[in-house]
Amino acid sequence: MSFSLERLGYQFDAATRVWRRPGYEGIAYSDGDAVEERIGDIVSAAADVSLHSPELAARITDWPSLYHLSGGRANVLRPFEGRLASRRVLEIGAGCGAISRYLGEAGAQLLALEGSQRRAAIAASRSRDLANVTVVAERFDDFATDELFDVVTLIGVLEYASLFTSGSRPAVAMLERVQRLLAPGGVVIVAIENQVGLKYFAGAPEDHVGVPMFGIEDRYDDIGPRTFGKTELASVFQQASFAEPRFFAPFPDYKFPVAVVSELGFAHPAFQPSALAIQTVHQDPQLPPNLSFILQRAWPTMIRNGLGMDVANSFIVVAERGESGSGVQHDVLAHYYNTTRRTPFCKEVLFRADGAQVIVESRALSPASQASHRSGRYRFVLDARDAYATGRLLADDFVELISQDGWTVAKIGAFLRRYLTIAERLMREHGHDCALDSARASVPGRYLDLIPQNIVLRDDGHAQAIDLEWQAEDSIELGFLMFRAVLSLINRNFSFSPNSDAALLDRKQFFIRSARAAGIVIGNEDFDRYATEESEFQSFATGRDAAVFLADWAEDGLPLAAAAPARFTATVYHGHPDAGFADGRTVALQVSGGPENVRFPIPRDASSPSMLRLDPSDRPAWYEISAIELFDEGGIRRWCCALRDDLVLSPSIIALHSAPGDAGLLFYATDNDPQMLPVPPADIASQVGPGWVLEMGIRIVDTPEIARRFGDSIAHWAAEAEQARAGVGAAAARQLESERTLRDLREQLAASRQRVDALEARLAARGIALDEDEGK
Repeated sequence: MSFSLERLGYQFDAATRVWRRPGYEGIAYSDGDAVEERIGDIVSAAADVSLHSPELAARITDWPSLYHLSGGRANVLRPFEGRLASRRVLEIGAGCGAISRYLGEAGAQLLALEGSQRRAAIAASRSRDLANVTVVAERFDDFATDELFDVVTLIGVLEYASLFTSGSRPAVAMLERVQRLLAPGGVVIVAIENQVGLKYFAGAPEDHVGVPMFGIEDRYDDIGPRTFGKTELASVFQQASFAEPRFFAPFPDYKFPVAVVSELGFAHPAFQPSALAIQTVHQDPQLPPNLSFILQRAWPTMIRNGLGMDVANSFIVVAERGESGSGVQHDVLAHYYNTTRRTPFCKEVLFRADGAQVIVESRALSPASQASHRSGRYRFVLDARDAYATGRLLADDFVELISQDGWTVAKIGAFLRRYLTIAERLMREHGHDCALDSARASVPGRYLDLIPQNIVLRDDGHAQAIDLEWQAEDSIELGFLMFRAVLSLINRNFSFSPNSDAALLDRKQFFIRSARAAGIVIGNEDFDRYATEESEFQSFATGRDAAVFLADWAEDGLPLAAAAPARFTATVYHGHPDAGFADGRTVALQVSGGPENVRFPIPRDASSPSMLRLDPSDRPAWYEISAIELFDEGGIRRWCCALRDDLVLSPSIIALHSAPGDAGLLFYATDNDPQMLPVPPADIASQVGPGWVLEMGIRIVDTPEIARRFGDSIAHWAAEAEQARAGVGAAAARQLESERTLRDLREQLAASRQRVDALEARLAARGIALDEDEGK
């Protein structure tokens, strides 16, 4: 099955394996030249480019490589795999081919459409061994075809509709175009963030602009990305003539789904989707460490009150061309995936409704699993069918304990003793009479996975073991089982409420002291032995080198909850070069501690050309600015500010040289009114106007980091300076400045003044003056 691209005017480039129109230049959307060139080099050099390639997985070192190379991205489409094999599929927005690779391996006859030529080439390279994948470099709104498709996917694309589709309702217009591309009975699958997802209420930054509360407060403009809540998104589909869109909630979100819950899953009285929501929170790689509330404790409340789908962090929406609105299995409650292991051990767990009952079915995602399920010490056991248990996980009681102020090691020990009592009872019920009273006590190898997150405390008061998929060939020590239990509890990334013990305990001492409080004495040598054994097991399960596991785990501190970072306001003033700035001509955004990329759209009523002034904060603070950039109305980056040379600073802000390896330039604002005047080249400055965007990368730098970077003296000077501003008085502040300002700060300030003089001369030549009081 092939696509008639040549007949439609597209030409095949054998060097890149991409089809394109003659003269097509591509779109400006990019993760950056260096990032995409690195991803392209990794893919082109890899011998194995399969979905779960260990070779590619080993090259994942940061967010861009995780996003573009991880096989976990494919889980967003796995629930609909039955509709893909041998079907004609159009993927709109292929990116670097992570999902294209899955669609190809699933047997789809795929046409992958990507607007960026470089990304299209990477996507084609990722699928270079799949004859059923065709990659086209083209804008969606210019894509010329008379083909009809059985499936069209928009994964992380609909939110960008305004960038590629004209009109007052770009998302509706994009879906209307999709409707015309579908064959009768064909389906569109859309994945998009939820504007009012629960994690965004908790303080997670909006995904596209990096600013907390940006979507919640509906600060979107008409020319940038936009997400929707469930009611509004359903209306968008209906306006595009999709009568019955069906919603699914991917957890933690659609980018790396671990669980996918259907609408029926939230409604079925015997099913508990909150368990899946809780278990997947820690698997969100974009979740900041400090939130305003504990998501694991909030999800049951939301779901119990019927709000689970409404506040899901993302949506997957399936809609059919036609009247039935089907295209999915109607008895499915949820899918659960584990794809972070060696390919033979990747699996899907399917929860189905059977009347009032729930059926649990498991299957391996690889046909090679049954032939590769064991090693000399461990084995992987997959039960095709299992009983569904309602209740709560024992691990959830641990979450409740450590999230309370005043928890103690003694209380942790009591929890572990309760866990051992339950485990002992479960073993006895299966004919294993084990006395779990010492670290060296022998435990049957079949209970290697009997840890708190695999124990359900049922509604009838009894405990039930679930998902015991890993077993040891020989018996194991109780101390090792407890090590695995505590390791899994900490690694779920829950935050411990601070107390007198927490800050002083590393993880090794936390385990040893908690075990002792449970009546199990474990020594340092035992701990090291258990850590080595767990590393070897993890290597067996994941295929990664054992040396990478637990390398620094023992010495790391506990993940302590911290107060949410203080928010501040950053403001861009826009004015005409002849008129200056005024309070009425501003764009103000609230910013958290960061790091964040904050986008300031120049309003439609701004003058043209517009001169811009950036006030990065409204309070004294240390902060690091990584970039200041200008983008035109088409989203193309037109200027990147050289932070040391292209900024005129008011006297109340000091720029300091950053150490090698730091992300940007360090600044110190001495009062509530720090001002920066970016000075782009004259040819760029003359074009800045409505529709342009100024983007700033910024993060607050706290005093401990300042101490680490510049020494205790600067941190002490900063603290005293803040005390002076708070009430010591003007004379004391002047004395403090004269006594405490360090020699290197004076030298850097002098260097900054020289740059200011040079920039002011450049401004004067253009008739512009920097007035620190104007507009205030």
